Amino acid sequence: MNENTPSNWERATIEKVLLQTIKEQRAARRWSVFFKLVVFGYIAVSLFSLGPQIRGYAGNKKPVTAVIEINGPIMSSSIANAKKINELLDQAFANKNAKGIILSINSPGGTPVNANLISSKIDRLRKKYPDKKIVAVIGEVGASGAYWVASSAEDIYADAASVVGSVGVVIQSFGFTEAIEKLGIERRIYAAGDDKVILDPFSPTNAKQQQIIEEQLNTVHELFIAQVKHGRQGRLKNAPDLFSGRIWLGKNALKVGLIDGLGDVESIAQDVIGVSEILEYTAQESLYEKFGLNVWQSFKLQAQKLSSYIFSMFYI
Repeated sequence: MNENTPSNWERATIEKVLLQTIKEQRAARRWSVFFKLVVFGYIAVSLFSLGPQIRGYAGNKKPVTAVIEINGPIMSSSIANAKKINELLDQAFANKNAKGIILSINSPGGTPVNANLISSKIDRLRKKYPDKKIVAVIGEVGASGAYWVASSAEDIYADAASVVGSVGVVIQSFGFTEAIEKLGIERRIYAAGDDKVILDPFSPTNAKQQQIIEEQLNTVHELFIAQVKHGRQGRLKNAPDLFSGRIWLGKNALKVGLIDGLGDVESIAQDVIGVSEILEYTAQESLYEKFGLNVWQSFKLQAQKLSSYIFSMFYI
């Protein structure tokens, strides 16, 4: 036997190693294909479900009560933004089987722009579909911008302990002038226009800028009050602090005309709309959120809220 020729033992060992390597490569390929299929399937399902989620009976003949959920802050950075809610409104009103629509509200408020966009959409749809009744049902809370939206419905219902109302406007900011002075920080800002940096948290305020902000607050407040009066159409009582920004519990809100009765979604669907079968319309999370980046989205939302306070955005 040539000394360069491997022995039987060496040959067998080499064959075992090669076979094991081949098995591992095949297993790795199988797992690779498996994970690719899982990811592909996840993307496909996510893309398929990017639109509004509809839960309940969606048959072609059976009458239903369409329920549109409005949960959380009504603002552009929230899932309950005007664009998504208005898409749900379009679909619910266009559903021939929907005998009525319920706005299921659980929101502390939002920005006046988003609230007004939803309210205006409801007004247009009510004119387009005069035979379809739309009512608002407030859960735990329907205050500020959420009440702005609710007031555009024909009637408003809530629980006796629901938080309702808060017809007011707020703008929040901070002042760091003394803090940066103690730290020895020099504020450098360059702007064209005397009021370009109005309410800059690092600059001192002045009477003129405060007057401008108060005028803007009053303007938005007047718009809010006008919307509530228009929506409630003479049902409001002459309560002195009705538009003071205070909150009301559902039981007391009924007394001053902010709501029309007590009840929940199920009871209102049956007793007011007349159809107990519910078809829920829920705003869907984006693909970005579906890929497990909710932590980042939450951080982003909190940062946007903080920036709105620091840089003085209107909030109702």
